[in-house]
Amino acid sequence: MVFRIRKAVEQGSKSTPFWMVIILSVVVALVNLGSSRGWLHSSEGWAQEKQSLEESGEKTHFREGTELVDLVGKFRVVGDRVHFIETSSSRRSFRCLENLALQRVYQSIRDEDREKSWIIQGKVTEYLNENFFIISRVVRSPESTSADNNR
Repeated sequence: MVFRIRKAVEQGSKSTPFWMVIILSVVVALVNLGSSRGWLHSSEGWAQEKQSLEESGEKTHFREGTELVDLVGKFRVVGDRVHFIETSSSRRSFRCLENLALQRVYQSIRDEDREKSWIIQGKVTEYLNENFFIISRVVRSPESTSADNNR
């Protein structure tokens, strides 16, 4: 059996259709891997949210170093990034940069079966004309913890 496979590969490796099948198989495998890990769709949700915020006239761009405090909202995982979406009327959304505070939030939202409200504060940074948020303090919102106690 092994010798038959080896012989088929040796004979097929000289033909163009053989290599096309091999290359196509590798591409399909990489696309499947990328989509299952969120590599291919990591910014689609963010782009749609940003566009809807810009159309509503909300301020979506902040200067480097702007500190924001007591933002109330929810975290959502989009692809391989974590986003914070305010629940106030402004509904601003921020992509969060990885740090220990975000790691703890991510572990919490991954382990929970329902969304929690959070109160965060931190600093805005810029890269290639896009804003990112570095969390310095994060706590669960009082209404989230009281709802948990009532369950």
